[in-house]
Amino acid sequence: MLRIITFSLPLLLVAACTPVEGNATYSERQAQKLAAALEGMQPGETRRCIDKVRVNRVDSAAGKFLFVQGRNKVAVTDATGCPGAASGDLLVFETTVSSSYCSGDIVRTRSRTGGMLTGTCALRDFTEYSRPE
Repeated sequence: MLRIITFSLPLLLVAACTPVEGNATYSERQAQKLAAALEGMQPGETRRCIDKVRVNRVDSAAGKFLFVQGRNKVAVTDATGCPGAASGDLLVFETTVSSSYCSGDIVRTRSRTGGMLTGTCALRDFTEYSRPE
């Protein structure tokens, strides 16, 4: 019995640490939400960090996190690995720099009812979208 446990434990740890890609296809509703959020905007530069004080709210749509910075600017990063983000779960951020969201920061998703952990992922570089003046 002891051999089975010692053999199984390393396999379990490897399986737990292996990144799992979520379903790459998103609902039509999610795709429409992303398209509506970026409608009329043009991609700009890519940044490693964005200022927290400029962010009004954080949304998620079609495998992306949208850091809304007013009506004319949105910073977008990948949300792969956080399946709960697409279902409207709560987003909990663990940031390394207190005044910024940065690539590599951890995002945990929690169920709105019960607070159960539904996913964990890391932020990636942000692409800024803005409306042309």
